[in-house]
Amino acid sequence: MDIVINKLEDSPFSLKNVFDFIRTVYADRKTNGIDFWLSTCSFEEYEAKVQKDKKNIIVAYSNSTHELIGTAALTIRKDKKGRKFGGMSNCAVKRDYQNQDIGTMLVEKRKQMAKDENCMYLKSTTAVNAISSVRWHLKNGYLKCGLGSGSTNNYYSYVFIMPLVNANSFYYRVGYKIAYALSYIRIKTSFKKNGDPTWFGRLLKNILGK
Repeated sequence: MDIVINKLEDSPFSLKNVFDFIRTVYADRKTNGIDFWLSTCSFEEYEAKVQKDKKNIIVAYSNSTHELIGTAALTIRKDKKGRKFGGMSNCAVKRDYQNQDIGTMLVEKRKQMAKDENCMYLKSTTAVNAISSVRWHLKNGYLKCGLGSGSTNNYYSYVFIMPLVNANSFYYRVGYKIAYALSYIRIKTSFKKNGDPTWFGRLLKNILGK
């Protein structure tokens, strides 16, 4: 394949091209009732978020035809412990090119960029019922470490971690399995899919005073 993986600014594409591409690739999710933020926001809102979060946009395209076939974003952040990590988002591959390791190539590019920034791990989320995306994460070495819900979505999300340092340590092999179990119980009992609290969540909030 004559596939090129590059940063957006070093490619022949614009941010608007990427926005339209993601909306097209994810059209089936909208049809299946997965109401993710990018399916409803305007390009101006997307552009503002890219700038605010300082997202590094990566694209995959054909070197011969300059056809856009994949994209992903990486945001460098710090967790509560002060550790740097790479936040992965907006990964999409054109349907005709899926199952050809384009997504894996995008992951490898992000891994290298994150390592260059001394990140400890990559982090990603995807809808629980986005089956193909869940399988893709697990296939590419991500560990399921939590469950989430939020006001900008109408679904529960899996939280995935890909360790970049000490990947075979006990902490990553066992610790995140425990973290996922605890997170699953906490989120399912305390929050609805859209981030609103359940009756138990409201009760717990009143008891804790938070």
